[in-house]
Amino acid sequence: GGANLVLRYTGDCDDFRGCVLRLRKGVKNHEAKRQIQEDSHFQRSVLQPLLDGYIKPGRLMQVDAELSAFIKSDVIQSARPPDRIENDAEAVNVVDLDDPDMSAMLCTDLSYCPNGLSF
Repeated sequence: GGANLVLRYTGDCDDFRGCVLRLRKGVKNHEAKRQIQEDSHFQRSVLQPLLDGYIKPGRLMQVDAELSAFIKSDVIQSARPPDRIENDAEAVNVVDLDDPDMSAMLCTDLSYCPNGLSF
């Protein structure tokens, strides 16, 4: 999406299979962290009580140096559409992925089908 960089996990670890990592882009880290925390609070305090059993709130997590390097690597960037990379160049660069206080949200991948075709 326009406000987030969303990365689907495709590895072999069962703990992360069926998950996406959502990072805010286009805002400074302190603002990105605040927005992610507000989203998490809204999911837990408003959506989950209303949609109990139909929603699994995201989990806040810190972005470590290894994950930051991977996100900035050609592996990730080359998989993105060229027009999105060009449009997001400034927005993604505003987010300092080397900041030790960078937060992200680990969410359920709603397009994941464990026994079928995932989109």
